[in-house]
Amino acid sequence: MKNIFLGLFILATFTTHASREKGISLETLGALFDEGERPDVEEISNSLWSGRCFYPDRPSKPRNAGFVFKQESDGKFKAVVFTAQGVRASRFDNLKENEVYNLANYPLDYSEAHLKSTHVEFNSDSLKRQLKVSGQYLIVDMIKISTASTYGRCYFFIPYRNIN
Repeated sequence: MKNIFLGLFILATFTTHASREKGISLETLGALFDEGERPDVEEISNSLWSGRCFYPDRPSKPRNAGFVFKQESDGKFKAVVFTAQGVRASRFDNLKENEVYNLANYPLDYSEAHLKSTHVEFNSDSLKRQLKVSGQYLIVDMIKISTASTYGRCYFFIPYRNIN
């Protein structure tokens, strides 16, 4: 019952653009991630998503984020989470695909994505990143490999379809 109430409360906070971040924090995203399940990769493949990330240094302050999940011609998957420093959290929300990529402060560094029983994993040298879906939102949990501590958590809510 507690899990159902928590899930309904969190999803209710996501219902309008104006109130998107109210009640959302690093902690609530952790609860959503724990309740989530592995996404259907066919549904999220070849899409660019806009969203927000939260980090331990300011766990209630949203920062802009983008997410891309692609299926390669050989059937393998790759993924990337990216941000643009110095711009508002909602900056990616209403942009065209090429505008989003132009705002990213660095070349997108994709990682090979692996399908696990409960999540999709796409790691870098320093981060373990796990992807789940909770309702209509993608949730990424990022863990520092060196310390096994939380690096950050992100949620993504606006997909731009059919990217290459």
